[in-house]
Formats: sequence, structure tokens, C-alpha cells
Amino acid sequence: MADELCEAAAVRKADAMTNRITRKIVTFSKPFQLTGMSASFPAGSYEVMTEEEPLGDVMFPAYRRMWTSIYLPRPNGQIGLGQIIEIDPIELDAVLQRSGSRTAD
Repeated sequence: MADELCEAAAVRKADAMTNRITRKIVTFSKPFQLTGMSASFPAGSYEVMTEEEPLGDVMFPAYRRMWTSIYLPRPNGQIGLGQIIEIDPIELDAVLQRSGSRTAD
């Protein structure tokens, strides 16, 4: 019986410990280039995703960023798919501030 209770508690804890993914749209007012990009991209709106994992046994919900990525659609007139590039969110914020761009959640 005690083993079953421990196992049930472990399952509940595992279910509560799920990662969260947030998505936001960022709008660049000027062409931009971030580390990891092979070329600059035109001004416009782009989707940014961040995955975070819970820190675990703390008294309040707390998360640690695992990765942040930006979706870059394929350029007009080219065949193929867009690409997803892992980026540094601090660098992204700096580029957005320098260009006077904005973020929409």
C-alpha cells in the first residue's frame, strides 16, 4: 500500500512538473541580424518562442529558461521552408531597443 501511494505521488509530481512554452510576436522596424543568422532579415513581425522548465520544489512557481528561438519565414520567391534559429533573448531585447521596435504578447 505504501509503495502504491509513493508511486501515485510521484506520478502527480511528474504531471505538475511540465515545461511551459510561451510565444510572442516581435516587430522589427529595421532590417536585423542576430547571432546564428547567416544573413540579415527585413523589417517585419516574427514569432519568438521560449521554453522554460519548472525549478521544482520551491514554495512558489518559478521557471528557468531552456531555450528561445525565432521563426524566420523563407524569403519571397524562394522555394522551401522557413527556419527556426535558437537565439539569445538578451541580444534580441537589445536589438529591439536599439531599433525602436516592439513586442506583442
